[in-house]
Amino acid sequence: MRVYALIGALAIIFLCGTTIIARAEETAIRVGNIDAVLTTPANVERPVVALLIAGSGTTDHDLLKAQLERKQIPAEVLEPVLKAIDDIMAGQIVDPPPRGLPIAPSMQPSLASAFTEDPIDPLKLIDRPILIVGGGRDRQVARLDFVALSTAAPLAKTLWLPDMNHVLVDVADGDDDLAAYNQPERTLDTDMIDAVATFILGSNAR
Repeated sequence: MRVYALIGALAIIFLCGTTIIARAEETAIRVGNIDAVLTTPANVERPVVALLIAGSGTTDHDLLKAQLERKQIPAEVLEPVLKAIDDIMAGQIVDPPPRGLPIAPSMQPSLASAFTEDPIDPLKLIDRPILIVGGGRDRQVARLDFVALSTAAPLAKTLWLPDMNHVLVDVADGDDDLAAYNQPERTLDTDMIDAVATFILGSNAR
């Protein structure tokens, strides 16, 4: 149970984009974005395992635009927002930002830097055990993202969970998915927890 509780905490922190280091038995676990997995501090023991849970297979720039386009936003609102996103990613300062994109000019450069990172090429450089997990009811990243990550790391272990959403719980439909974002008491997908624990313990055994 100690390992299970640890892995659950890691999975949630991963979704927030935070990089942390923790231990399960004698294995050093690096959780975060792909660049974080590649840059392991000297004081962290090997082996290192990479956990990619509900991760995007493209830049956050493209992901954000795709998410907005799926929301059926009126064209007169959406088009200025999409143009502003492209301009920000190109290094421009959009001041004032359009309605629907409340990103202050002072925040735009750092956002542009983070949102232009493509995960695919860095993923190909990881030479440690990798587990890629995706969910069929994830409204933020698509099955294509899971396929792209899996293709970039053909030796990775993969797990597709049809009922899991982006906050790693099983949901029945779209309404249940939205509700889950405000229900922290919900149990994480048990198959995901089992797979992550088995993966880490199996990597440790090697």
